[in-house]
Order: sequence, then structure tokens, then C-alpha cells
Amino acid sequence: MRAPLTPLKAFIHDAANLGKGHSSGSNDDPRLSLWLTVAQAAERLAASHPDLRDEYADHLRRSILPERRERPSQIEGDGRAPTDRVSQLAERLRVEAEDMELAGCFELARTTVSSVCQMLARAPLTNRLLATAHLGRVNRQLGDLNSAVDCYSTVTEEGQAANDGPVAAHGFIGLGNVAHARGNRPAQKSLFEQALGLAARGSTVELSAHQGLMIVANAQNLLADALLHGWRAHDLAPPDSELQLAIVGNLAHTAFRAGFYVAALAGNQHVIQKSRVAFHRLPSIGTAIRSAAHLGFRDEVCSLQAVGDEEIGHGAPPFEVARLYLWYAEAWSVLGEGNTVTELLAKSVKIADSYGFHELRIRAETFQLQRTSVPNKSVRPLTQSFDPNSSAIVDGIGRLESLAAV
Repeated sequence: MRAPLTPLKAFIHDAANLGKGHSSGSNDDPRLSLWLTVAQAAERLAASHPDLRDEYADHLRRSILPERRERPSQIEGDGRAPTDRVSQLAERLRVEAEDMELAGCFELARTTVSSVCQMLARAPLTNRLLATAHLGRVNRQLGDLNSAVDCYSTVTEEGQAANDGPVAAHGFIGLGNVAHARGNRPAQKSLFEQALGLAARGSTVELSAHQGLMIVANAQNLLADALLHGWRAHDLAPPDSELQLAIVGNLAHTAFRAGFYVAALAGNQHVIQKSRVAFHRLPSIGTAIRSAAHLGFRDEVCSLQAVGDEEIGHGAPPFEVARLYLWYAEAWSVLGEGNTVTELLAKSVKIADSYGFHELRIRAETFQLQRTSVPNKSVRPLTQSFDPNSSAIVDGIGRLESLAAV
């Protein structure tokens, strides 16, 4: 793993990205100065002697880290909070790191969570592994997949050795997400199934496993299975949360693949309007723009691409950017804009090659071959064989279409 940047260098990097596309720059965002202070505090805590840590931690709670109700997304399966002070402080710092991630400040998040992992070297195993899973997620979002695998593998191996299946499940979720980015679909399905088997019932890990299996079912053209897994994940998520919005985006993608373009557009527009998180909005923009193209809504395609370009300008994760360019290309192919398609595919492939996103590279090449072999015809999404009267399909698609009125 590349060594985390110092807090100041991480701040400079993320401030530059956060300011892209804004004439006023990022200095107007008060969160950045807070997050720099948090990253510096985490670094100091990691370097402090344990006997001196409590005094500094008390100072942090008074001046920098007031109490918050939120907990980080990686927690113990039964929701139990840690009891030792260092683990409690580590969770509080990870809550701030998740705010950094949601804003696209991944270098500050990596610096902060790396320090948290050092703090927890002698903490209870469960709390250490949960922080390690968090670090894996940050690495994955930065495109550092090898480092993410190292983190996630540590969680699965040590969690299972300690007979702590719900914690090991966090690692299997992460490995499944890496397999998705690398295009290893058999591994992806197996890893999410292992996570589901180990996850505590009703937990966020169970939710993530259903979400992952929905993506696998989509790839296998199993529409009913995808909708069942997706709505189960949706109903496990907190109402109106960013997590629930992300799942709506996944469900809308499912509808798109099956040719339910009205439902797909409704679901994705719901996400675009309500979500404030780039890596939830970007996939929805990509699917909405293709849905609009298939419905012949050229003006909607143009406006959605403008929204997507603005998100990219704010420093979006590279995988999401490469995939969005590919989806732009698919939309403009439907509308018969060949030169635009070629330019967008080149952008997508360049990023995919830089980060080793092999599945995206293959998808772009396959898409290009389809265009070449069938000139002057748009390439349509892969349709699925299904029973349109299935209750899972009728109910699932109907719930999506109803979001247009929300």
C-alpha cells in the first residue's frame, strides 16, 4: 500500500479536487479545515504513548469532536458499541472519516483511518478488524485495489480464526466489491454468498450482501432475483438515507437492463434529486441518461450529461468516472452520434487502463465491436428472459415507477 499522505498533503490534494468546477474554490467549505484538524489529531493519537492518550482525547472531545449519535457503517453485527475508551474514540474518528468519503475527500479519509488502525493495535480484535475493513473501503475507492484486498483478507482470515463470522462478513463484502471492479463474476457471487451466510440478521452487512447479489443477478440476467435481493436491501436500509437511495439506483439499473425505461428513469431521477453523494449520484446519472436516450428524450440526455460532468469535476472516484463515460457513449450511440461515442469511449478506456479496471475495458471493447459489426444501429442494453406476470417483477417495477410522484 502506498503510504498515506501527511494530513497537510492530504488536505491540499482533497481541497484542490473539492474546488474543481467552482470559481470560489474550496476554501469556502468549512469542513475542510475541520477535517485537517481531525486528521492531524488522529495522527497525534496514533503516535502518543497510551498513558498520555486519554488526556489528549479529553481535549479533543471538548474542543474538536463533540458527541454525535452517528456510528460508522462498519460496526459489530449485533450493533453493540465498544466499551474501551480507545475503541470509542476510534469510532468517533471513523464517523468523521466517513463524512470525508461522502464529500470525495478520500486522501484525508485514508490518512485518518490509517492512524485509527495504528491506535487500535492493542485494542480488542473486533474493533481493530472493523477499522481495517474501513481502511480497505477507502483504498478501494481510491482505486488501490491490491491494498484493499490486503485489508479485507486480514478481516476475513482473522475474523474466522476468532469465530467471529459477522465481523469476517465485512471482509467478504469488501472482497466481493473488489471482484466486481476487476470483473471476476464467479468470485463476486461466491464472496457475497459467504458474507450473507455469516452476516448478523438485519445488519448492514446483510443489506450489503443482498445488494451485491442483486448486482450479480443483474449480470446473470435474473431479473426476479435481482428485484427480490434489491428490495430486501432497500427495506433493511434506514428510510430516506443515502444508503437507501443508493439501492434505489441499483434497482433502477435492474429495470433498465430489462427494458423498463420509464421505471428506470423514474428511479434514477429520484436518486439524482435527493442524494448529495457523488458515488450514488454518478451511477444514477449514467443509467438515467441511457434510459432517456431509449425513450428519445435528447434534451434530457444533454441536461443529465451536464450534471454528470459537474460531478466529475468535483473529483469523483476513478471507477465511477470511467464507467460514466462508457454509459455516456451508450446513450449517444442510441441517438446516433458516432463521433461523440468514439471520444467518450477513449476517455473511459484510458482511465480503465490506468487503474486496472479490466471489466470496464472489456465492456468498452465489446461495445465498440458491436457498433462496428452493426453500423448505423444503436447498441441496446442486454434484455432478459423473464415472466412479466411474476409478482416479484410486477411489484418491483411498480414500486420504482411510483417514485416519480415522490
